Amino acid sequence: MTNPEKRASAFAILTTYEVPETTPINPLAARALELALAYGSRHDGFVSCRVFEGEDRTSIVVLTEWTSRDAFEAFRSGPDGQQIVAEAVEYHPKIRFLIPAGQVALD
Repeated sequence: MTNPEKRASAFAILTTYEVPETTPINPLAARALELALAYGSRHDGFVSCRVFEGEDRTSIVVLTEWTSRDAFEAFRSGPDGQQIVAEAVEYHPKIRFLIPAGQVALD
């Protein structure tokens, strides 16, 4: 079972990017993880980031978890968050803000 204190998040962002056929998907997925690794450790409240590729390789889905909406908003309004927005806007992301409704995790 996953340690609930370590994995606890009260706010998540699900972002979907449709990727043009001419754009290689692997570098975009790698960039999303690179940014999460670089910026996540510098911001209070960051919990995790997971990146998924669509089976048809035409989309990337990024699930980012934060301890609170306030923690995410503090990140997003700062220079690191603004850089991510500037890079992402080219791919016209679809963004959904989520709150937890339950979880089952097995280690």
